[in-house]
Amino acid sequence: WKLGDRISPLGVKGTKLISDIIAEAHVPACEKEHVLVLHDDAHIHWCVGLKIGSKAIASDSSQQILRCSVTFPESQE
Repeated sequence: WKLGDRISPLGVKGTKLISDIIAEAHVPACEKEHVLVLHDDAHIHWCVGLKIGSKAIASDSSQQILRCSVTFPESQE
């Protein structure tokens, strides 16, 4: 993600900055740059582990569905 990137979170009117979502989740400063997002050419659909975008939800008219998951390795510490 880049500074200024936005997502339309599920259950929220309008959009939110990815940086605000990260701050509200109390992600440590040293980990902020490692937060992943899933996007297409037009929208951010998922701030991995933090928020899902409203445009990512399938509807009755959906013709194709892509299921995504991310697995993080366990810490070696």
